[in-house]
Amino acid sequence: MKRIVVLVLGVAFMVSFGSYGFAAEKKKTTVKTTVTKARMSDAQEAAIATAAVEKLSSQEWIIYLTPSGAKKSQGDTDVLTFSGRTMSSRNLNGKGFSSSNFLPIVREDTSVMLEAVQRSGEDKLAMWRVELSGDVLQGVLTLRTVNGPVSTYTFTNNMPVLGQIPVSTTKKK
Repeated sequence: MKRIVVLVLGVAFMVSFGSYGFAAEKKKTTVKTTVTKARMSDAQEAAIATAAVEKLSSQEWIIYLTPSGAKKSQGDTDVLTFSGRTMSSRNLNGKGFSSSNFLPIVREDTSVMLEAVQRSGEDKLAMWRVELSGDVLQGVLTLRTVNGPVSTYTFTNNMPVLGQIPVSTTKKK
């Protein structure tokens, strides 16, 4: 009887410790984890949007327009005015376009995007896509008429270089 008990314990001992040797030979598997950035809370987004609206409303924004496809600005300017969540363009208001409401959208990088559509009668639209990042205002203006051509402009509030001033190379005697 002692021999059977010793034999059973010996087999159990070999099986239990024998599996450790086999575990070392198993292939290691890696588990991929996806790291996602923490999303801003609704309160944080609302605070950033409110701050952006206040910043936009604090001044008139002089913008420099460049026709789509042009390499350099041709010196066209406009003045954008924001009041609360309403936007207007001095040039377009002079051509009969109405002011427009906009909704600020906060991006992951905390820049703020807004879109607005100004109308002039039944056949003219001006569509604005504006981004405010820090003190830089930039975007795209698209002018459409029902049966006419579409004109697209990019703009920024940073003054473009229109041309270089020639440097005199003559020396004074």
